[in-house]
Amino acid sequence: MSIRNKLLEEILAKTGGGSLPSDNLTGGWAAYFNGDLTPISIPAATPTKLTMDATTGRIQDAYLPLGVTKIWDSTTSQFDFSELKLGDMVDVRVDGSLTNTGFDESFVLNFIGAKGSAGEYTLPFASGNRLFPGASIVSRYNGVFIGSQDMIDNPSELEIVTTDPATGFLVDIYVKIIRVG
Repeated sequence: MSIRNKLLEEILAKTGGGSLPSDNLTGGWAAYFNGDLTPISIPAATPTKLTMDATTGRIQDAYLPLGVTKIWDSTTSQFDFSELKLGDMVDVRVDGSLTNTGFDESFVLNFIGAKGSAGEYTLPFASGNRLFPGASIVSRYNGVFIGSQDMIDNPSELEIVTTDPATGFLVDIYVKIIRVG
């Protein structure tokens, strides 16, 4: 018997027996596709909410975890984490298009968590510098966790800030959910 197993047996004996906890993670995913690819006007140096109407596009949510019916609300263009619990994790991939008109322009794409609550926070999702005018594909993947009741009770959204006027739109959003318990 290994030292590790012997120690585990002693710990279990002193704590009333039982067995070691198993992996208690479950998960699922959803994808939301924009039905309106009309560019949104993005004024210079002004945080601009990115909108996406998946109801006119396509929603693939058959693989969400049990107890979760949606993560994206097309009516408000916000993430809805109200069916998640503390400790759950959410990975988000955002695909979009950004068109700038000048040279050497920058952008920052932010995830605004727990919007409107005392616990609101900003997570930088993507940033970049566009050296030449034109359209560029922006695709980023990042994760957040449900670490407060504010994340459950309040929506979250995507905002973009550019140094100069630009236009852009979301193409799709993929969301992976890892539930604890």
